[in-house]
Amino acid sequence: MEENKFDIQDKAYHFPFHHIPYFDDNKNVRLSRKLYWGLEYLCYQKHIAEKILSYRPVSILDVGCGDGRLLHFISETGNNSVCGSDGEIKKAGVDLSKKAISFARAFNPDCNIYCCDIKEITDTFDAVTAIEVLEHIPDNYIGNFLSELQKHLNPKGRIIICVPTTVVPVTRKHYRHYTIELLSKCLSENNIHLKIISFEYIFHRPWWLKAFRRLEYNGLFSLEIKPLTQFVWKKIWNKYRFANENNGTHLVCVLQNS
Repeated sequence: MEENKFDIQDKAYHFPFHHIPYFDDNKNVRLSRKLYWGLEYLCYQKHIAEKILSYRPVSILDVGCGDGRLLHFISETGNNSVCGSDGEIKKAGVDLSKKAISFARAFNPDCNIYCCDIKEITDTFDAVTAIEVLEHIPDNYIGNFLSELQKHLNPKGRIIICVPTTVVPVTRKHYRHYTIELLSKCLSENNIHLKIISFEYIFHRPWWLKAFRRLEYNGLFSLEIKPLTQFVWKKIWNKYRFANENNGTHLVCVLQNS
């Protein structure tokens, strides 16, 4: 039976490909877009998604979900062998950015996506995540934020936090970066009754990555040699994913109620 032509077209909208070509600020035509730190981003996002799913949660709340990339990663990665008993995970995301939430809803039709303060959500979850969020929270609100994460956690659930480390400079968008000692101090000073049950430093930036980035993308041209990109990705995933406090760019912590 011939497939309906509308269905063929509709299936093409797994990504808004019409937005890939664009005019830059100087009105020049550009036919591709590059995320300069895309390999690092994929590395810690994939690692976190696999870690979350290894706990077999039945429900997940991603706090500060942004455009919903982690939730999409979980949907792509999850299967009956790693998630809930029936293979279905109740996934939800929350963020204050209306722009980001619009993307999150478009890319995650199977998730409940909320544009509101976390306080407005009443459900509790097996896994609560805050991935690259804590560094955006002002000092005078961070205690309340951590408390809200805990309130939305089921009694035996886990909170997964990922933050940039002090190995990388603090950017204009961030209030602070972390070590495990600084994060532990933050919990104790704000009287948050959560215990860190595991932590790891993720992504050791190799010396040659900057040269590879310049080869693929610079002000004059954009180039992607698929076998080379795949080779570099495998190198990063297998050799540079795990790091230590002296070279790791991201700190991933798992917490439970104490």
